[in-house]
Amino acid sequence: PWQLDERDASGRLVLDQGPEPNRDDPPDVLDGNDLILFMASDAGERLGSFPGAPVLPRGVVAAVEVELTDPHTARHAWVYLLRFAESAPRSPISYVRYDPPSDHIRGARVALGFTQGTPRFLALVGPDGLVGENLLDRMKIRARARFLWGLFSFTRSEDDVQTRFVAWRQGPIRVVRRQQLWVRLGWGFRTPIFGSDTYFYRDWADLPVTLRLNFAPHVLFTDVTIRAVLDFRDLRGWTVQTPGRRGVLRVDGKMVAEK
Repeated sequence: PWQLDERDASGRLVLDQGPEPNRDDPPDVLDGNDLILFMASDAGERLGSFPGAPVLPRGVVAAVEVELTDPHTARHAWVYLLRFAESAPRSPISYVRYDPPSDHIRGARVALGFTQGTPRFLALVGPDGLVGENLLDRMKIRARARFLWGLFSFTRSEDDVQTRFVAWRQGPIRVVRRQQLWVRLGWGFRTPIFGSDTYFYRDWADLPVTLRLNFAPHVLFTDVTIRAVLDFRDLRGWTVQTPGRRGVLRVDGKMVAEK
């Protein structure tokens, strides 16, 4: 299985489903800024590299070889971009699935769900395909803003978050879900609108946030601070690993001061 994700003229990913889809020009044509996605674990042996090794299937009129190298193990693997004289075969495998009515995304090992635009469901998927109990209580958001030279200050939580669903796209490799968010501050004020594209793969998800302003922030706001954390339920027996820390922290249900 593989997936073609297009980008439009502005460089945004083309999401063709939902209330506000965007289009590429021309559509369904592989441009220089588009992406071809596949799972590295699906790469295999090099064609014809040893007796009995795979060979090109029938009907192929052109091929491009792509070599992959794992920097940690120095292992090599190969994939091939093939052009067929007639219609190319399609893989029946899809690693991800999105259900728009419930706003839930499911992969091979984990399922993620949204409620009013924020993650409220996270569960493991067992080998039998059954989804386990929800491990996530909520995403906690704390927004603080000072404006008019610091004369006024507001603090808001996830209950004040407003969202607008924009678009989505599903392929066999990943699901991309796009929305806009802002936080009500009171007195008719709100934080600037920021965008969030969720990238959900077979085994993991990425939820980056992008904030763009069409005015100088200091004109209105002295400062705006937004923090978001995931509040999990009982995770005793799990381990936590963060980019800035060596090793892992084991969750044992006890709170101690870090040394």
